[in-house]
Amino acid sequence: MIFVLHFITDFFKSKLPDTIPAFLADQLLHIAVLWVLAIYGTESTISENAATFWIYVGGFVLITNPTGIFTGMFLNAVIPDKNKKNKHDISAWIGILERILILIFILAGQFTAIGFLIAAKSIFRFNDTREDGNIKAEYFLLGTLVSFTLAIIVGLVINWLLSSGKFF
Repeated sequence: MIFVLHFITDFFKSKLPDTIPAFLADQLLHIAVLWVLAIYGTESTISENAATFWIYVGGFVLITNPTGIFTGMFLNAVIPDKNKKNKHDISAWIGILERILILIFILAGQFTAIGFLIAAKSIFRFNDTREDGNIKAEYFLLGTLVSFTLAIIVGLVINWLLSSGKFF
């Protein structure tokens, strides 16, 4: 059932333009299928430990590639300059690791560590942005803030889900 619904969802998404709303609809449909099947497709209950584990796993999966893809799509929509350099794989991995660190900091209640991460990244990238001018600096800053914001939101949602206990 999951495979068939996943295939159908991806088939229809492939017919749509590559936009943020299409990407979000695709992701929400995939999550909705899993949620509906988990709730209504089984009689079993999920233990509190298992639910906690899957909330953490879902959050960490969400902040890796899906958030990176969304950030890239957002930047391309906001800064439609076709002459900008292509994003390197290293930058994508840096973004993933940053979001993982932010999520860990939030889940550990170490919010000030996020500020140190932003400061460290700014120091390391200062010369790069200074050499290529204001446009690269703005692109870098916007991408960083979008990426950090999404990771913070995911962390806060995880904390809320775990503290509310509504899923146990």
